[in-house]
Order: sequence, then C-alpha cells, then structure tokens
Amino acid sequence: MFKKTFTLMTSLVFILGLSGLVLAQNTATVAQTSPVNNVLITQVGANDAVGVDQDAAISNDATAYQQGDYNTIVLDQQANVNSFNDANISQIGSGNNADVTQVTTGDWYNKAPVTQTGNDNDIVVNQSGSIWNVAGVSQLNYGTDNVMLINQVGVTGNYISSVQRASTAGLTATQASYSGRNDLQTNQYGSDTILLEQEGDGHNGVGIAQWGGAPNSVDAYQYAPVGSNELNIYQTGGGSSATVMQTTASGFNDLDITQSSVSANANVSQIATVGNNIAVVNQ
Repeated sequence: MFKKTFTLMTSLVFILGLSGLVLAQNTATVAQTSPVNNVLITQVGANDAVGVDQDAAISNDATAYQQGDYNTIVLDQQANVNSFNDANISQIGSGNNADVTQVTTGDWYNKAPVTQTGNDNDIVVNQSGSIWNVAGVSQLNYGTDNVMLINQVGVTGNYISSVQRASTAGLTATQASYSGRNDLQTNQYGSDTILLEQEGDGHNGVGIAQWGGAPNSVDAYQYAPVGSNELNIYQTGGGSSATVMQTTASGFNDLDITQSSVSANANVSQIATVGNNIAVVNQ
C-alpha cells in the first residue's frame, strides 16, 4: 500500500509539473566586466530571480524577460567615461519587482525601458551621472496596487515617460539636472497618486493626465534657479486634488490645471524673483 501511494504521489507531481501547475524557481546571476558587455535572459515560471552586474569602459546592454508571478529582476550597470548603459526589461504577471541602477561618468546616456503587466507590481529606476537619463516605464493591463519610483540625476537632461493602467497606482519621481532640462510625461488610469520633484538649472517641464478613478492626486514641486518651470495637469474623478509649488530666480512659472470632476481642490504657490507667474485653473 505504501509503495502504491508513493508511486501515485510521484506520478502526480510529475504530471502537475508537466502541466505547469507546479511552477519552477529559477535563478540567473550574471557578472560582466569588459569594455563591452551584453546579456539576454529569459525566464518562464514563478518566483524566478535575475541578478545582473555589469561594469564596462564603453557600453552595457542588458535585456531580461520574465513570464509568471512573483518574479524579481535586480540590474546594476556601471559605465566609465564616454560610455552608456542600456536596460530593457519586461515582466508579464503579478507581484513582480524590477530594480534598475544605472551609473555613468561619461558623456553618453542611461536608458531604461521597463514594462510590467498585472497587479501588485513595483518598478524602481535610479539613473545618475550621464549627460542624458531616459526612463520609459509602463504598468499595463489595468491591474491594482502598482507602484513606480524613479530618481534621475544628470548633466544635460532627464526624461521620464510613464503609463499606469491600474485601479490604484502610485508614481514618485525625482529629477535633478545641473545644466540642462527635466521632462516628465505621464498618463494614469484609475485612482492614482503622483509625487514629483524637479530641480534644474535649465527648464523643468511636466505633462500629467489622470483619467477616471476617484480620487486622483498630484503633489509637485519645481525649482529652476536660472531657468523656467512649466506644468500641465488634467484630472478626472471626484475629489481630485493638485498641490503645486513653482520657484524660479530668473525665469518664469507657467501652470495649467484642469479638473473635470466634482469636489476638486487646487492649491498653487508660485515664486518668480525676476520673471512672470502664470496660473490657469479650470474646475
């Protein structure tokens, strides 16, 4: 009887494994050091993990694809003078985490397109040191509880493009540029939150659209010591709120808020030492 039971259980586990009901736990760890580094990783399953560490004199290029739930990607790219970092990440499923760090001391760029589908997903992107930092991040398929955290520190410019399709989602973004511009364009679909801080010696520009859901909220701070600040916000959904502070020493502040909802709230503060302030609020 024991032998038959053991045989049955073994066969059952084998069959379930073949059918995909018993999901694998795969781990891929890659460390590369050379003038030019390239890595491509594909994983299908649940609770899978990818760890990539690249150190290059010229360029780092990493592509990772994961299909399944509760997967993790941690990517660290370090590039030297006159070099660049490229990261391309796709995660299909729920409960996934993507953590990207890109650092370069050269005259080139950091670029990180990250796409996730499903619920309870997290994206963290840290970019610093380059002439240009570019982050294109998307959380799709109308999930719930999706979160993005993006930090950029650059010389000439920082750019963030983000899309979140979720009943509840949050975006926190920080951009600092020493001599150029900061730009952020984002679309959110659901009951969502945005926390934004920009500091640049050139130009700060933001376009925000929050569609549906109740309530939506934006909390934004822009500081341009020698440049200008521009911010456009469009919100739908009852009880939406926008809190904005713009400060410039020698440029202008330009703000446009449209709140197509009931019980909306807009709180605006603008300080321009030399230039002009323009604020338009439509409710």
